[in-house]
Amino acid sequence: MRAEFTTWLKIGLLSFGGPAAHIALIQAEICDRLKWASGRDFVQGLSFATLLPGPEAMQLGVFLGWRYGGVRSGVIAGLGFVLPGAALMIALTLALSLWRGHALVDAVFGGVQPVIVAFVALALWRIWHQTIDTVFAGLIAVASFIALYGFELPFPWIALAAAFYGLVVMPRTENPGIEEQSDLAPEQVRRRATMTLAVGVAAGLALLGLTFVLPDPVFRDIAVHISTAVLVVFGGAYAVIGYVADLAVGSLGWMTTPQVIDGLALSETAPGPLILFNTYAGAMAAAPGGVMHAIAGGALATAVTFLPSFVLVLAGAPYVSRLYANPWLRRALSGIAAAVIGLIASLAALLASTVLWTDRGMNYETVSVAVLSLAILATKRVPAPALIALGATVGALRWAVIGA
Repeated sequence: MRAEFTTWLKIGLLSFGGPAAHIALIQAEICDRLKWASGRDFVQGLSFATLLPGPEAMQLGVFLGWRYGGVRSGVIAGLGFVLPGAALMIALTLALSLWRGHALVDAVFGGVQPVIVAFVALALWRIWHQTIDTVFAGLIAVASFIALYGFELPFPWIALAAAFYGLVVMPRTENPGIEEQSDLAPEQVRRRATMTLAVGVAAGLALLGLTFVLPDPVFRDIAVHISTAVLVVFGGAYAVIGYVADLAVGSLGWMTTPQVIDGLALSETAPGPLILFNTYAGAMAAAPGGVMHAIAGGALATAVTFLPSFVLVLAGAPYVSRLYANPWLRRALSGIAAAVIGLIASLAALLASTVLWTDRGMNYETVSVAVLSLAILATKRVPAPALIALGATVGALRWAVIGA
């Protein structure tokens, strides 16, 4: 047990560079070096994770842990992968809230902002090419963007409409033919999955119920809105971040658009899944109540972000092939995945309008930095943390030379 936790903790500490890098690290450590899971397990787990809302790399880790040693090992894998980044994110958020407003700190993050715009733009480009393979999917993506950015409609309703459109209009896809693996009798599998689901749902409801009796309503808002985000938004971390950022800047008023960009910079730099942006959002939402409130808000946001992934993976793992082979489910998810493109596009438009434009028009300096960052990222030769550090250095040097 100690060896398992130490291994996953090391993976969590070394998980920089986004989901693709995280998944590659998990494969290298768990499948190639330690032989705790086979290549077939890896493919099954990754395919299963693509079906679920939430962070794919963390869900893959939970699945591989489950394959290695059951529910206990799955929980160990997930906690080891998530905890280092979550703790660091809360600490960085507190430090940022204390120092933001200092001229040098503002200059550093000002240098990072156009780099973050490039990250989101590249993510949008890549996800578009991975997801939009038909005219129907393209229409859903464009309609989703217009509904979100132009009319500010709630994304859950857009997702439901996209799922219905996918069921009715999207072309059928082939059955990927993933086979199940289980060493238990069907009745034992069913009983364990039901128990896992029941315990997970009970824990989630207890956590949610606790926030309703706390005197500060911000904790209730954190629990309700972030758990909703991770349950209804498919398409990876940027999709969930887009949804949470839209709520945080808009109806909830947790933060401003520049603060959203700060959170993206921290989540891109810190180890662990990018969806740790939710930890930042929770801490920022509760920060007006003081340091302990901010820590509690970040911890609560982390819990409601990752608890659904633990429950869905551990309860659904024995039924991977049935879930993935269901044509109706795949078509509905294809519609939602296309709508997510519009969600990420609305996030990109929001960030770009804040960073690349001023009251006097386009800021050609930040546009140039964003374009150069995008070109560097496209080469895949510079790690994300290194590019963020470079942007921060440029911002600091600019402040040192011209004082702005």
